Amino acid sequence: MTYESGVTHEFDTEEAVGGATQLESETEIQLPQAVTLDFQSGIAEDTLLFGSIRWAEWSVWEVRPAFYEGATGDRVTGIDDDVVTYRAGLGRRINDDLSVFGRITFEDGTGGVASRLAPTDGTTSFGVGGSYTMNDVEFTGGVEYALLGDATDSAGVEFTDNSAIAVGLTVGYNF
Repeated sequence: MTYESGVTHEFDTEEAVGGATQLESETEIQLPQAVTLDFQSGIAEDTLLFGSIRWAEWSVWEVRPAFYEGATGDRVTGIDDDVVTYRAGLGRRINDDLSVFGRITFEDGTGGVASRLAPTDGTTSFGVGGSYTMNDVEFTGGVEYALLGDATDSAGVEFTDNSAIAVGLTVGYNF
């Protein structure tokens, strides 16, 4: 189990309307605390079942500069609900040099108003990858395809039928 504490950032803020500065202030933004429970278990020789459950307190995150809040009584953007993410996968060692994995990740939608900076409501993703060792060099890579949940932001803008692809590659040298 891993606990990540929340972090508060303070930013110097200059708010302007029509090019004229209205207010210079400091805007505080709090990033969420999170708890992750990771697990893994061998289910057969050279085969590993792994996964995690992660809770993040996103309901504390919002952008609320002083002039904007005073003029509108609201925030610029934020996330209303905490998020729980589930991940499960299988890993398989093919030989001493090659291992592969596949995984699925699920994050339920909340049906709330989406943040303008993260306009999705839930996600389901599928990933595959592997690791290959050649002498003292290890190559690890993967690709993940995500189906992003439909969402509507506070201005009524709808985000529908979106997806994303992520690709990663690392090269490590063992000495």
